[in-house]
Amino acid sequence: MKAADDPEAALKALWPRLQVLALEPARDEADYVERSAFQAMAFEAQYRVRTLGLKPNAVVPGWDEHFVALVRENSRAANARAAANSVEGRLERRRQELSAQGAELALLPRAPAAASSTSAFGSLAANSLVANGDKRSRLSAVLARFLDLREGEDGDRSAANDIAPIVQFAVDLWQDPCLQDVGPDQIVQLKQAMPEIPTTEGLPADKRSLFQRWSIAKECNYVFVNSDGKKIKLTRVSESTLRKRYRTGLNTFWKFLINNGYASGPAPDFSSSSKKNPPAVERDAFQEDELLAFLSRPLFTGCESISRTWKVGRFFCQTFFYWAVLIQLLCGMRPGEISQLRCVDVALLYDKWHFRFAKRSLLAEGDEDDDGPHDAADTAPGGNDAKTKNAFRWIPVHPLLIELGLLHQRDAVVDDYLARKFYEVGGKDKLTAPEIVKLTDEARQQWLFPDWKVYVLPTGEIRWSQAASKVWQYVKSKFKMTRQGLALYSARHTFKGFIDDVKGLSDRSRRIVMGHAPAVDTPGGYGPKSITEEQADVILQLSNRTIDRMSIILLDAKRKADSGKLKRVEAWRNDERTGDVKLQDALEERAKQYR
Repeated sequence: MKAADDPEAALKALWPRLQVLALEPARDEADYVERSAFQAMAFEAQYRVRTLGLKPNAVVPGWDEHFVALVRENSRAANARAAANSVEGRLERRRQELSAQGAELALLPRAPAAASSTSAFGSLAANSLVANGDKRSRLSAVLARFLDLREGEDGDRSAANDIAPIVQFAVDLWQDPCLQDVGPDQIVQLKQAMPEIPTTEGLPADKRSLFQRWSIAKECNYVFVNSDGKKIKLTRVSESTLRKRYRTGLNTFWKFLINNGYASGPAPDFSSSSKKNPPAVERDAFQEDELLAFLSRPLFTGCESISRTWKVGRFFCQTFFYWAVLIQLLCGMRPGEISQLRCVDVALLYDKWHFRFAKRSLLAEGDEDDDGPHDAADTAPGGNDAKTKNAFRWIPVHPLLIELGLLHQRDAVVDDYLARKFYEVGGKDKLTAPEIVKLTDEARQQWLFPDWKVYVLPTGEIRWSQAASKVWQYVKSKFKMTRQGLALYSARHTFKGFIDDVKGLSDRSRRIVMGHAPAVDTPGGYGPKSITEEQADVILQLSNRTIDRMSIILLDAKRKADSGKLKRVEAWRNDERTGDVKLQDALEERAKQYR
């Protein structure tokens, strides 16, 4: 490092050694001394790089992760060394030596985990952090405990879908070992097997666990013969699945093991890939001609019926998918966020219409909620699901959505609910003023898009956007929209492109509008966490050639419906939610989180 011409060169010179040490445990005291000296030198190098206004990770990608791993292992070794040199540590070593010689010993009270190591270094030190009883726990049993814990934290068993499958794959691959039997050989075996897991396409519904898929692929060499005798070539999962689902799931589970004393840290590196895994397809925005062609389809311009919205006809049906596409395009909301909106969530802020995607729906103040209690508890069942806490936000409603009748649909849903309730009691005059107020509150809590069916998994997890995804897959296939990167999310990416071109809107403001984390660095963490009036005005004035051409297509169809040239069908009356018992039960379970 001293011979290096500058701090950047010094950092690069240290990088090969850091990569080696970050992945190795401290083996003995001499090794620990060397590692500690290297840590001091590496710290000095990265400090000098920072004084130049640079980030070490920008100079050497991966530096931060490896340096943290080195520091953690050195700290662990230091703690274990101190514990091993204590009176308790020396007594424990002597006890284990006698036990290994076959001597009969009295059973002493269970010692602290850190004092039970035979050495301050290496694998024995790692095992010392695990209680004896826990070391003998089967991996499947610990997975069950993990899922029970997460159920209490999440309010459902979503971890059984997101994390458990890859952990169960490890259980099956390793034949459900005790934790003390999981070592480097097993980790390497797992990392070699994960890239060989095929997708479910072409496989029977009862043969779709990860281990079953892997076993079938290995047996038939990725050419599966189905019950009809047809040969189906199996495809390996994508790099994105390996990185986002498998690695993330294993990291989360291993963190649980370490935090709860089942295993020692640091966690193994579960990164895994091969050249045979398809690369992840990056989502892309619509190109203008693609978008205008899509919005010229029968759903937006006149369809055959509410059940045949993609065939040309004389009906105008503003279905949930109609609104899902346009709200993404003009407001940038995620499909799952749009699906959860209630009528009361279309509200006034700064005297302008906004969507309020909140942890819970608004209370009865509704449209007048300018300075009201935004975080007041909600008596309605359930709270909203969000990707992150930054997703909870106010989003300006683009004027084109108002022109297309969004407020009319909201008011129609509310009025219909009230009309039905008044009819059930024999008329509005049969109710007292407080009863009418209560019913009005209930009406405003009705779903804004009740025709948007949602799916409830056996785990209790609600898939808010799945119905929209199914429609998109059908449309994409029917109209041969084959360009790589096109997805339902392309509409949201298109909106991001719109606001990227707007002058006077900072990157932080764009992040707030999109529901992304605003703090990418310390200065980025400062400032309003919610949209300001100035930011809202910029979004509400959003206009460009593409939006103008969209408006012509969409408003022309609406004018035809208003004039009677197209027959209007109120798609929202096709209520998919009120009678859905699974959904109501899931919402009731979630409501308990807020009581």
